[in-house]
Amino acid sequence: MINSVFNGRDILSATTVVVSSAMISRVGGRTPDGATVVDEAGCTLLPGFIDSHIRAGIPQLGLALGFGVMTELEMMGFWTTEQRSVVSERDDLADLRAANHGLTTTHQMSLSTI
Repeated sequence: MINSVFNGRDILSATTVVVSSAMISRVGGRTPDGATVVDEAGCTLLPGFIDSHIRAGIPQLGLALGFGVMTELEMMGFWTTEQRSVVSERDDLADLRAANHGLTTTHQMSLSTI
């Protein structure tokens, strides 16, 4: 049982995911007889990710589309709104989703200034 599954359109809550031969074969329904059950309560399944993020420029977006990758998730944060608009208007590039300038936490270090 998985707490939630995002299928690209909807979030499915508390559902069963059946995996056969390393591929998802069914979402929902009852657990098949004799199946190995892995309880993933509290987890979210996001199937289909190949790489969770990339660092790409215009040439790499064109190359990605050439290999059938339709959308790239850029986490470096250097794309301006204007640059992303240019990319979205071109049909020879993979679509770009950018995190802009995200925030993260760091470990605070105590350093002497003396």
